[in-house]
Amino acid sequence: MQKPRYFNILSIIFNPMAKLFVVGFSREMDEISLLELFTTYCTVGTLTIVRDQETNESRCFGFVTVLDPAGAKRAIEALDGIVIDGRTISVRLTGNETSQKQEPARPFSRKPDQGSKTQRAKRPRR
Repeated sequence: MQKPRYFNILSIIFNPMAKLFVVGFSREMDEISLLELFTTYCTVGTLTIVRDQETNESRCFGFVTVLDPAGAKRAIEALDGIVIDGRTISVRLTGNETSQKQEPARPFSRKPDQGSKTQRAKRPRR
């Protein structure tokens, strides 16, 4: 029995995506070359090479959004540290994914060494 078509769409929507930071590739590498490199190991959602605003030259780093975390892990294991065109590339998760695994910060908590009184910087009078 074949699964309904909407099942695949919903699985893509509800699966968390992983965003990878890729750095160290050559200026000559374009989006298509980078896409071909990553699609061997994962399903790519979006791919962006960061470029100089004035010259439109590659700044040799970019971001790849992967549709499944397992694919992101495969891509990192396979591509991190490989040499392409004489340059070693680095592939890792962006800060968003690593911070989600850690304990969330408490925005209004006091530091342990603070007393019950907090001092506020005074603003100058006008």
